[in-house]
Amino acid sequence: MGESEIGSRKSEASGSGHPWESSDSGDSESVVVLFVGGCDHDEFRPALTTLGSQCRLAMRVDVATALDWLRASEQSPALIVLAQARPGQIAAEDVDRLRAAAPLARFAALLGSWCEGETRTGKPWPGVVRVYWHQWTRLAPEIAALQAGRASAWSLPATASDEERLLWSASQDDLKQQGLAAIVSDDFALAHCLIDACRLRGLAAVWFSRERLGALQGADYLLWDVASDGEATDELERAAAAFPQSRIFVLANFPRGEDQRRWQSAGAEAVLAKPLLLADLFARLEKASPQDAPAARGR
Repeated sequence: MGESEIGSRKSEASGSGHPWESSDSGDSESVVVLFVGGCDHDEFRPALTTLGSQCRLAMRVDVATALDWLRASEQSPALIVLAQARPGQIAAEDVDRLRAAAPLARFAALLGSWCEGETRTGKPWPGVVRVYWHQWTRLAPEIAALQAGRASAWSLPATASDEERLLWSASQDDLKQQGLAAIVSDDFALAHCLIDACRLRGLAAVWFSRERLGALQGADYLLWDVASDGEATDELERAAAAFPQSRIFVLANFPRGEDQRRWQSAGAEAVLAKPLLLADLFARLEKASPQDAPAARGR
């Protein structure tokens, strides 16, 4: 990725010369975010693009150079993003060192696909909000909250659990959305869970099995539960042609970057991973409002 993709930046690393050791994107009134780790990893590029447009972004390729920047810089980061493509690239001791150097900063982990089983087989960093590479849109509202000086689930104490953050978010969320969502799934339990969540959000929702798709009419959103990765591309192409008025959101187990690119080329608006984060889903639905013309996607 070139500098033009994430804004104009000037290197602050004296004598470093590494293309990613740069900062000063965004205006002087924006909050400062320190991005540590996989700056050139393909899965993290959308997150970097968003951060570069929303905040003053400083990027460092490892913890040592990040600590040097914290000691030398007059800027205090409001958020430190630890980007780890594979387990073990950043040690828990290194996180403690960063926390000691920036005690007021919030911490988030941006994790690659190789880290998806870390909560079962590894030792996740304590006190760090976990965001997987395909959930990078969760960074945007947090940056907005920091800019506005608002509290958020991430501003809870570092000892807060994921469940406590979810409960806090649910207690604050009174946003309602409009439109009809059709859940396309052969999984009865998943379909009804999504129907309940959509209706609580203000959306009308119906369930269609693949065998009944011919009866589907007027849906603003299709929530497409992938049954078979091998058949998904052909199914999505047919659905995009049959329902041009609908925005298609793919729900898949452990999607990879190549899956995301292939399915979006076939007509999907976005690809979300299961188990699903409802806040992530509704943020995507809100962004793709029914009033926007489907032709804008370039199908």
